[in-house]
Amino acid sequence: MRNRAIWITVLTGLAGQVLAQPSPSIICNQDYYNASRYIGARNSARTVGGSVVAVFEPAGGYVNQEIWYVTWNTFFDEWDPPQQLSFSPQGTTGVPAVVADEEGNIWAGWKQQNQEGDRDMMAAIWDGVAWSAPMTADAIENNAGVNAIDIAADGTVFNLFSIWNDPPEYAANIYSSRSADGGESWVTDNLTAEFPTPDFLPLNYLDVALTPDADGGMYAAWEDRPFDESWEIVMSHFVDTSWSIPEVVTPIEDQLGTLKYVDGCTPAPDAQAIYLMGPEDYALAGHPAAVLNPDEQRPAFSCFFNLRYVDPDSTLDNLVGDVLDYFGAQQPLVVDDDNRYNHETHIHESLDRLGAAYGTFDCGEDSTGVEQLPELQDLENSDLVIWFCGDDGAGLAFWNEMEEDNQTIIDYLDGGGKLWVIGLDLLYDRYGGGPVEFVEGDFCRDYLGLASYDVQSWVDDGDVGLPQLDLAPDQDLTDEGPLTWSVSGAIRQGEPSLATTPDGMIHMCYVELDHIWYMRYNGSGWSQPVQMDVSPDTLSCYRPCITVDEDYGVYITWNQEQTLQPRLTNIFYAVSPDGGWTWNTPQQLSEATESNDYGNSVFKATIGRKVRPEIPDMFDGGADVVWVQWNAQSELGYDLMYGRIPYAGGGSFLANGSVRPAAFQLLPNRPNPFNPSTEIRFVLDRQGVVRLDVFNLGGELIETLAEGRYGAGEHSVAWHAEEAPSGIYFCRLRSAGGEQVRKMTLLR
Repeated sequence: MRNRAIWITVLTGLAGQVLAQPSPSIICNQDYYNASRYIGARNSARTVGGSVVAVFEPAGGYVNQEIWYVTWNTFFDEWDPPQQLSFSPQGTTGVPAVVADEEGNIWAGWKQQNQEGDRDMMAAIWDGVAWSAPMTADAIENNAGVNAIDIAADGTVFNLFSIWNDPPEYAANIYSSRSADGGESWVTDNLTAEFPTPDFLPLNYLDVALTPDADGGMYAAWEDRPFDESWEIVMSHFVDTSWSIPEVVTPIEDQLGTLKYVDGCTPAPDAQAIYLMGPEDYALAGHPAAVLNPDEQRPAFSCFFNLRYVDPDSTLDNLVGDVLDYFGAQQPLVVDDDNRYNHETHIHESLDRLGAAYGTFDCGEDSTGVEQLPELQDLENSDLVIWFCGDDGAGLAFWNEMEEDNQTIIDYLDGGGKLWVIGLDLLYDRYGGGPVEFVEGDFCRDYLGLASYDVQSWVDDGDVGLPQLDLAPDQDLTDEGPLTWSVSGAIRQGEPSLATTPDGMIHMCYVELDHIWYMRYNGSGWSQPVQMDVSPDTLSCYRPCITVDEDYGVYITWNQEQTLQPRLTNIFYAVSPDGGWTWNTPQQLSEATESNDYGNSVFKATIGRKVRPEIPDMFDGGADVVWVQWNAQSELGYDLMYGRIPYAGGGSFLANGSVRPAAFQLLPNRPNPFNPSTEIRFVLDRQGVVRLDVFNLGGELIETLAEGRYGAGEHSVAWHAEEAPSGIYFCRLRSAGGEQVRKMTLLR
């Protein structure tokens, strides 16, 4: 195979009649939905001469779990069969990334498990014919995670990588490794030793991004979690020989949010509702989400939500303390039954703050299911069992592995035991989204005091999410209420992607509130964020990736959910021909029309860092995009796909792509949620007449906040909503530049 590739390379210069790769087209069959991996890890690169390489990471069912690559055969106008790039000692690799230099070479980076079991950063160079022997691309002992690779203006190659720190072993979050001598030696730096959360990793696989400055330096960006369930984007700048102390570039202003996944149930006649979905104007208001069976012989308290979201900690501590007091518990046992995410640590932390003595029984750490069930004696040694079911959807020991009633729990309760069971998975794992009626003889009715499983908020409330839980009247368990939430993924400023235009301007895209946002940095400050997608709030956009061309064209791709049932997703893109000042209307790139049984269709598109203009008889020009797509007819279940966005730099526009001014923006109101006032900001790129209106959920006009002529620039208008009831409202800005709408939440 290698000899054939060399022969084709020699003939390429003689052919003189090549066609650009079809878009979209299949590169190769694939057995792993995550083969294109993370946004920082660009999965394709095109040389200055037009040669293109795509890299991917297969799963274990492929020939082996090494890094593989595919090249476009310019003689036969087709993709060559995949060839192996890495040769790891343990057959375990991950997160391949490639970037082209200006000498005709392509650099690849990936993580690779070594003989000791840790993961090293690796690198190799493709000269257009073959790859060099893989080299170790870091100078420390570590456990490399997600990575990005890029080349500075002076030719220095940079790798940026997070630490896969599970279990915790290594000290820092983000490292950079660089080589100025073609990979002969590497210098590794710790970017997060001083800021912001050393020794703490928000996720085991958070995205990282690189882009060069105009002077031989490098910018790095990654997402960080300043407090539980919230994220923000952090950047650092490499100048001369060192990295700057990282700075937050997208600060989170309000960590309050809504909780999508909460179940609603009806208590049996002898049981009590403890918490009700609220507030009053919430679509599912009044449905109990926590039920107490006060049976003196076998009392049980069931919470059909995850306590890890309750905010602030004092509210959680008061609730936990009230439950311990009600049951008279001195030595509870926490059963860890969320075998994927380990969110029971929030209960442990609350018990620690309360000074309670407790034990733990772990049902398993394997995401494939339960590893062990507690025996009766494990439960009987405590005066309250706190059974944490979580919300990971990976199967529960609570119902046992056969999805039957767990006789051990029944025996424990029949013997006078006391039970507090917590988590969405308690009912969802067994019954799906409900509704289900329970009759005498059913475990749920006889032991948990449930007459029926009624609703799941995410399904039945139009995907709005639950703002809070209100304390039910005439209940006997607690005085702690209402329960409010920290952000449950609602405000995540993350998944950053970076690129730099020839003038040194940094361009960044990221995710916030299920939308794609764009900003640019001129060396002294960031522009206001601009929303790239035009999708409704009920559907998700994620995994943005950005790149630029030499004529100031800017390209952004993202995954965009199109329907909820089934969850069909496609790749969309937007293009600016003038360095981010104006943007074409978003276009669809992939052509997925169906999803598999898991609701998966397309995955994690990445754009090659170097966007090449037309190369006569070689390449039509444009941005190379690679992604994975499910295909029922594919030999291995998935296809590695290629698509191309037409070259846009220098003022050209896509066919039928109207221009959307970047500076006409309705910005997020602050705070949100709010009570009773909020600030609404908007930006105009030129003087003009605007109208700013507030509507309720039913589309009724509530108030006109602004109407008249405003100058270019940013403006602010306050909405004082003292007379308005709690609920969802929409703010609409209209001007000659268009129309934009934002959702606002008023919480009393």
